[in-house]
Amino acid sequence: MKRQTSPSSQGGFTLVELIMGVAIVAILVTVAVPSYNEMLKLNRHRVQTSTLVRDLGMARSEAATRKARVVVCRKDLGTQCSVDASLDWENGWLVFIDADLDDDYGAGDTLISQMDALEGTSNTLRADNTDFDDLFYYEPDGTAVSTTGTRGVTFNFCDDRGASSGMTVEISQSGRPKIGSGTPSGCP
Repeated sequence: MKRQTSPSSQGGFTLVELIMGVAIVAILVTVAVPSYNEMLKLNRHRVQTSTLVRDLGMARSEAATRKARVVVCRKDLGTQCSVDASLDWENGWLVFIDADLDDDYGAGDTLISQMDALEGTSNTLRADNTDFDDLFYYEPDGTAVSTTGTRGVTFNFCDDRGASSGMTVEISQSGRPKIGSGTPSGCP
């Protein structure tokens, strides 16, 4: 004889339980997604800032090791230095040994590093001194100098969250790069 089970003893969810479960998941996702996006932006900022510090440190080291001038310039849309005022450092940069001392990457120069455009649609990277808008170079003694002879600059990383979430990279008078502790200027 086959035993019949009653509807109340069968496993499963009622419609009300299912709706409550979906509502709880929707609330959790609504709370978690903005936090996750903030975490992604913060991590992206940290990686980009660290990459710039690494490249500047490498440029300084190569200048001293090779006893040569090493140029750091903002990149155009290809693989050349940019003099286009509409392009800024967030478009990327080049680091190269400037064998012919013409401040432009070309034949005979040795590429050390290059960075493509920063990820993030609203990310900006700007020098706080217009003497460093296009390029600067490291002398064999390790100092960073603009084309006008200015030393020392701060680069400001910003995104759509504003200055309170931005980061700075400071290049001291002696040319040493470091992640700064100040609030960046010029953020949206």
